[in-house]
Amino acid sequence: MMKYPKEYLDEIKTRLKVSTVVSKYVNLKKRGKEFVGLSPFKNEKTPSFTVNDEKGFYHCFSTSEHGNIFDFIMKTQNLKFGEAVKTLANLAGIRPYTFSKQDEERENNWQKYTLIYSTYINYYHEELLKNSDKQGQIMRLGGLVSVDSVQNETDSIFYFSITDGDNKIDVKYEGILPNLFAEDKGVVVEGVYMNDGRFIANKVLAKHDENYMPPEVIETLKKSGKWQGE
Repeated sequence: MMKYPKEYLDEIKTRLKVSTVVSKYVNLKKRGKEFVGLSPFKNEKTPSFTVNDEKGFYHCFSTSEHGNIFDFIMKTQNLKFGEAVKTLANLAGIRPYTFSKQDEERENNWQKYTLIYSTYINYYHEELLKNSDKQGQIMRLGGLVSVDSVQNETDSIFYFSITDGDNKIDVKYEGILPNLFAEDKGVVVEGVYMNDGRFIANKVLAKHDENYMPPEVIETLKKSGKWQGE
């Protein structure tokens, strides 16, 4: 699937408050600067689900689900990203996006850029499946920071996703993000991969080249013919 321009996605988010979207599926009540309601991700009697329009995200304290309006629609309505974009664009009164030749060229360049990080993520994913005892251990993981995935709960608690273009891993990080950290750019995180699929990072490295890759990942790239280093 081709990537939507960031400007188009930003326009949708500008027109739609998170509470406007969520309230169509969850009964929300105003509490200070936030809205609260029962979690749409599990059955509960005490509200643990919050929405913050000012920061542009929702957070469920009972399940740790966290994200923006696109994430919410995808997870609660079981839609793919493109379908969620079309749904929200219609709700916002914005015309469906028509991809151009320029978009196609940009997508091709992005695919080339993600190739090395795709191998990186796949390597660790396969290792985790083969060695379940690695879950809970400190490890490093690399990929591209997903567009529109970066959210901050406070000035020092951040949520974002790492992607290889097809799959996505949710990351939580408490600390100061490096200056080079940016959406759609390479990143390496160090931390613990949890049993529920989340990655709790204690270090974020935003220098995106092969110097941060473990030898075994470089070897995997060389064997596959995808290695682009010396």
